[in-house]
Amino acid sequence: MKIALINNLYHNQKRGGAEIIIEKLKHALEEKGHDCFVISTAPKKIIENKINNNQRKKEEKDISKNNDYLINSIYYNLHKFPYIIRLLWHLYKQIENRSVNKIKSVLKHEKPDLIISHNLTGFSIKIYKLIEDLNISHIHYLHDIQMLHPSGRMIYEKENIINSFFARLYQKIQKKYSQKVDLIVSPSKWLLKIHQDKGFFKNTKVWQKFNPIENINIKNINKNSKSNFTFIYIGQIDKDKGVEIMIKSFLKTANNSAKLRIIGDGKDLKTLKQKYYKHKNIIFLGRLSYQESMQKLAEANTLILPSLIYENSPTALFDALKLNIDIIATNLGGNTEIIKKYYGQLIKPNNINALSNAISNSLNSINSHKKPVNLSDLQVDIYIQELLKQLHLS
Repeated sequence: MKIALINNLYHNQKRGGAEIIIEKLKHALEEKGHDCFVISTAPKKIIENKINNNQRKKEEKDISKNNDYLINSIYYNLHKFPYIIRLLWHLYKQIENRSVNKIKSVLKHEKPDLIISHNLTGFSIKIYKLIEDLNISHIHYLHDIQMLHPSGRMIYEKENIINSFFARLYQKIQKKYSQKVDLIVSPSKWLLKIHQDKGFFKNTKVWQKFNPIENINIKNINKNSKSNFTFIYIGQIDKDKGVEIMIKSFLKTANNSAKLRIIGDGKDLKTLKQKYYKHKNIIFLGRLSYQESMQKLAEANTLILPSLIYENSPTALFDALKLNIDIIATNLGGNTEIIKKYYGQLIKPNNINALSNAISNSLNSINSHKKPVNLSDLQVDIYIQELLKQLHLS
């Protein structure tokens, strides 16, 4: 079966867990013998560089297959623009046809049997109607609140963002165009419910299932030494992710022998590195590959997710569960149901004292667990079979 995966960011432009999930799905589907390709967006310069690189490869007689498609968009850099520009751009995306015509050309050329779409902000809203008109089976994933608000983010104590006049108008358009999707997949009950409460998916089949996991080869680690206790953070480096709150809580509680490793990049990375450079036990590792991040996670004692954002189903949480790593996470969104089902400490967001206490508990092994959890039903091979069965495609 030929399958198209569509997401607004992918590969070198990836920012978060959604892009990692897409890579997992693509790899697993190809392992099952399916023919997959990705449609995504990128700035014009990146597309031009890719075209030039591909041309050089052809000249060097490199016949390796590269069938992913990039559509020119400012979406990757949109956060750098003033609010009014972002607002007008999102309004424009409700009516424009340029990206729709380009996607139509790709789909007519590739002729996929199934489309699995993810975050579609950055494409025209008319992409839903295009897929319907082409009569292609369509699965759409919920990764955040992008169908409720184009920012995709609901922040702690700013929950009314989805109730504004602009948001309600935006939701009305989203509901109109997305109602013919064949299957909606939501990793968390929280995210599915918040959409259904707004009137989405009344006549659409839905499937709630945590995101798939895959096994990664990790070097053997000896973590018995209490003198080298390591906390770790994996994610974007910005204010809403609670990174500086985590740093302040760590400095307030942990002794000098404990370490805090921070993996990821973002708009606050340079500022925080400069501000805390004197603290040698706080290590900024920048952006790493998924394999490298997993290795660092395996070497750590406790994962901290201090985000002020209502997260859906953070990939790092399940990576920690898979490796039997202790967890501290804010009591928001999908975090809550994951921690309550498995293990970990839930803390109040934006609260240094609460996070400091949780760090202290972890250092003293108060919240340590005894045996690994069973995640066999989330293994990507099993997950793929269940996913396709939802539409009787396997």
